[in-house]
Amino acid sequence: MRKRYIITKECVGCGACKTICPKHCISKGQPYTIKQSQCIGCGLCVSRCWRNVIKLIKQEDAKA
Repeated sequence: MRKRYIITKECVGCGACKTICPKHCISKGQPYTIKQSQCIGCGLCVSRCWRNVIKLIKQEDAKA
């Protein structure tokens, strides 16, 4: 099962996650969003987020 992540509404829009994403699948917004079809589940964005607002979600929840 591939890991999936979401960025929660607590995102402050600093862009740290966007700069580290190797697949460039994070888009600017409030909150920033992850394009699930391009995400490889590497978790680099999670490690870069200083506010800890990027969360791992269950596969069933990733369809939403």
